[in-house]
Amino acid sequence: NHIARAAILRDPERGFEVARQLGMLSYRAEPGFDRTTAAPPAPHGRLQPFHPLPVQTWLEHQGRKLRARFDVGAYLCLLGAMDHHDLGRIPDAFEALAKTAVLGVSIDTDQLYTPVQTERYLAEIATHGGRTLADAIASDFGHDAFLIEWTALGRVLRRARSWENER
Repeated sequence: NHIARAAILRDPERGFEVARQLGMLSYRAEPGFDRTTAAPPAPHGRLQPFHPLPVQTWLEHQGRKLRARFDVGAYLCLLGAMDHHDLGRIPDAFEALAKTAVLGVSIDTDQLYTPVQTERYLAEIATHGGRTLADAIASDFGHDAFLIEWTALGRVLRRARSWENER
């Protein structure tokens, strides 16, 4: 986020696009990138060094698309919120969470919020008497899976709803 913020502050328009491109590198896992942006074989066995690869054009598109629909100031606020999101730094956060049922959903290829982090949060809540349910989604798309894997997410939410009704 520090690099993304620096790019935006240097040039709010182009920097915003570059920040989004940088973010996409951690939002998507490598297999998801490969499925989205696989380069076709070189024509006639010759590489074309000045022709952009599909991953480059995809990243450029993602940057332009976000800049067209999102406010750069709001994006800077979100970066700050992500930088400071740490339940362990909030006094009594786990005690407060222990008063409600907590669903922790991890994505096996997520690089932003790893399955290990989700397990740690749920374990900490449980040590304070909280009721927790862990579930996982297997996906090639990393953090973006919650936006793409609707069938898997629906399964998780149905399971959570059933679990909640058991109370």
